[in-house]
Amino acid sequence: MARRWLSLHVCVALLATASLTRAQEAPLTELPSPREAAAAEARSTHGPTERLIEVRLANRDEKRREGFWLLGWGLANVLGGSLIAIAKRDDEAWLSAGLMTAGFGAINAPLSLGLLDGSGARRRMILDGRAGTATTFEEVREAEVTSQLRSAQGFALNTGLDVFYIATGLLMFFLGRAEDPDRGWLKGGGLAMVAQGAFLFGFDVVAWRRSNQRSAAAAAVRP
Repeated sequence: MARRWLSLHVCVALLATASLTRAQEAPLTELPSPREAAAAEARSTHGPTERLIEVRLANRDEKRREGFWLLGWGLANVLGGSLIAIAKRDDEAWLSAGLMTAGFGAINAPLSLGLLDGSGARRRMILDGRAGTATTFEEVREAEVTSQLRSAQGFALNTGLDVFYIATGLLMFFLGRAEDPDRGWLKGGGLAMVAQGAFLFGFDVVAWRRSNQRSAAAAAVRP
């Protein structure tokens, strides 16, 4: 059971991470608002301000894709983990794995909301040529570069946490097997934590790399 659970969940995590990498290159389709249509027309002049708006909109769309992936993964784990825990409630290993999976999903899904710009406030601010209180070209560009670098730092720190998840999950599994091979609480929960850590590690590495690239793209826009 343990090997089947680990193989299935880790394979799903790796496939999802690989799909995320490919999806970063795909455009996110949105119907343009009148304000965005006006901004697109203005960008035809290829001035530095218009180029920066274009870069910032692309950066926002890419972060939204990352948010949708994390949200989808979180919701899938809440649903899948809950179903496993209910269906296999008489099996300690499966019950523990299901509860651990659902718990991670309940954490990851809300964390994705900060990437989605659900209210559209960031989009409107970009189209207005602002970044918080910054309004000049140099200030807005610096704010965008700094924001993306901070995101990269956050994802870099998260990769260390993901390694901790994987190591802790493996420790739980082997401790559980050594203490009592017939009981599955530690083994099931440990394998679920390994699978979660594997996906999150891949997600954070991709997002870390892309955040640095987004920062460089903004910095490359010159007057």
